Amino acid sequence: MQRLALGVMLVGWMLAPLTMLAQENQSFELWEESQGREQPVGWRGSPFGVGKSEGGRDGKFAATVWNWYYYGKGYLMSGAGEAFWLDMNRGGTPLSWKPATLTGYYRYTTDSNSRQNTSGIVAVMLRRWNPQTQRADTIGFAEQHLPPTPTFRQFTLPIRDYAPGVMPDSMVIAIISSDSGFCSTESSGNCCYLTVDDLRLRSASGVETEVADLFPTVRVVPNPIAGAGAGSLVEWPSAASGPFTLRIIAANGQILHTARAIEGTQTIIHPNDFPSGSYLIEVRNSREELVGRGKMLSLGR
Repeated sequence: MQRLALGVMLVGWMLAPLTMLAQENQSFELWEESQGREQPVGWRGSPFGVGKSEGGRDGKFAATVWNWYYYGKGYLMSGAGEAFWLDMNRGGTPLSWKPATLTGYYRYTTDSNSRQNTSGIVAVMLRRWNPQTQRADTIGFAEQHLPPTPTFRQFTLPIRDYAPGVMPDSMVIAIISSDSGFCSTESSGNCCYLTVDDLRLRSASGVETEVADLFPTVRVVPNPIAGAGAGSLVEWPSAASGPFTLRIIAANGQILHTARAIEGTQTIIHPNDFPSGSYLIEVRNSREELVGRGKMLSLGR
């Protein structure tokens, strides 16, 4: 019976979204060199028309896409894989629960666009692999056109559920610079700047998680952790430079553990230090900039 209860607990933890643990939303704070250009962790963008914007709504950075070479659309898509073509049926982010809405904040300036009624676009697709057809079925979808605004404005996309009761196994979010806009010939060739930040998913029952939480960059081994033992190894991206501060944060936002002045990119935590529950792990550098984060499950002392 105890073994069965433990299995149910583990399955529930893996399937359910992790409720927002830290007060600060960290969307688009982590970037990496990928495919010869800088891209936000967990996202893949077009070859041009994608970049990091300082002055995010919450945190230091946001993501911006724009039209380039007068008519080429800039776009970002969540998940692995090359995003050279805007194809939401490729790549994607693993997901084992069903969100009902996608929310976030955006600002949009058309700049030298020759068609001032242009809108930016944000879309989300939920998918599940069909072994009979050997391709993914679309089981949920939403798309919203975002009109110009010089300051951050909130948007909400209710996701239409095409298959009630069926859980997705992957998701793609697409952020697109324009629906029909062309930059004027007198311009530099760039226009229609769409900046997004603070993306969140919410289930029908009201459980909420940041989209950035789907792209963990801190690894805990073993995880879950339980009982007495030698401890669990925590490691983060080797490209970062220290010293680092590691914090373990409970679901109510309380910081339960802080380790400072870590010179390497790994440390050991001890399972006896944490009661049972889910935790967020954050690693920051000496300037308090976010280096990585991940999730940890403790099964108790």
